[in-house]
Amino acid sequence: MTLIQIKNIYTDTSYSLKKNFYYVLILIIYFIFISASLNLMLYIFIKKSILGISHTMENTLNSLDLSTKFEYYKRDELGKVYESFALLIQKVSEVLHEAKNSSENNAKIP
Repeated sequence: MTLIQIKNIYTDTSYSLKKNFYYVLILIIYFIFISASLNLMLYIFIKKSILGISHTMENTLNSLDLSTKFEYYKRDELGKVYESFALLIQKVSEVLHEAKNSSENNAKIP
């Protein structure tokens, strides 16, 4: 093998490695972009759900209206939080109603 042939092989190999390096770099950047986009969509979904629950809790706290019906149709972890909050409000309403009835009955006793 001559020096020129070795140099040509080196040049071809070097060019091929650089080309493959840039392909891999482009793929990495592409997957980072896709991952960031999916993370952003997930963040927006979770934030929207939490803000909805927070808004409902604030409205209940401000109005003290325990007869409000809570609706959240998703069956995820946030749906469980929503169901638990609705159950808590229902139980508090029942206890307050029982306490009111009890105090009315006690007031009627001579």
